[in-house]
Amino acid sequence: MNLLPPADQKKVATERFLRFCVVACVGLACVFAVALAFLAPSYLYLILQSRELERGLQIEKESPELRKAESIESAIKDLNNRVGALHGSLALLRDPAKEIDAVLRFQPFGISFHTFFYKANKGESVGTLTVLGYADTREALLKFVDKLEQSGFFGKVYSPISNLLSREKVEFSLVLDIKKNEP
Repeated sequence: MNLLPPADQKKVATERFLRFCVVACVGLACVFAVALAFLAPSYLYLILQSRELERGLQIEKESPELRKAESIESAIKDLNNRVGALHGSLALLRDPAKEIDAVLRFQPFGISFHTFFYKANKGESVGTLTVLGYADTREALLKFVDKLEQSGFFGKVYSPISNLLSREKVEFSLVLDIKKNEP
């Protein structure tokens, strides 16, 4: 039972609240100060460690071993670029053995070969096969060219006019465009 008048009761309640707030703030300040006191050594240790790491990194950057490693790294990158370029060009290469075999299969009597050249292409034809050789007669060469055109292995068969100048003992060269889809 409280015998104080209501106005004094309000003043006492307000005073209690204010004192509670002051005590709570002082308590929080004390907790904050203690936390700072315990965290300060860790903070200082991390700052010193960070400076030491920066100094070590600076020393490493200035070392001759790192310069050697950088030159080796650039050489490795250069080699990787070269290997990549070779790998890309290897995708274009293919074995022309099937086409050479087809040329030899259609070889009539009186035709002999002395050289085969293969060149890979990009585009509609897979590549070109150049055949150099000798024919006993112009007619034997023309029959051979017709057989190659009808074989299905080659898109076009190019025979220069110089192949047709001689009637006998014809030295010839044929350029054969290899098709992508073989029979």
